[in-house]
Amino acid sequence: MKTQRKIARTGNKTFKKHFFVSQFSSVTHPWDAYTDPIFKNVGILKFHDIYVIQLDLFMYSYQNHTLPSRFHCKFTLQNQIHSYNTRNSYEFRLPFCRTRIKQFSVFYQGPKFYNTLNTDSVNSFSAFSFKKALKS
Repeated sequence: MKTQRKIARTGNKTFKKHFFVSQFSSVTHPWDAYTDPIFKNVGILKFHDIYVIQLDLFMYSYQNHTLPSRFHCKFTLQNQIHSYNTRNSYEFRLPFCRTRIKQFSVFYQGPKFYNTLNTDSVNSFSAFSFKKALKS
């Protein structure tokens, strides 16, 4: 009560803000807990992880030519643009996106996530071993 009277007398807005923020941050709720360790212990993938795995499987299928023919010209590698031997020459080139909506499409997100994978998982012999390498 004394601190609330002091706030009322001083009228300092920043002190009020810090007081109420510290008061509410001291109360923890189970639904505010960090959930990654819980999902890992149970062995369940989160929705975003499933999304990334599906995108990577799509790009793996594209690279191994197992997608339908309409997808053959949708993605370009860096070495198809120029013949310089650079460290990123075997990565997919991200297409230019004029809007943010286009950046959420498969044709932008797929190469973006696939380029972040290490070469051991990208060079897997089968889709099963690729998926197993992604989940680990």
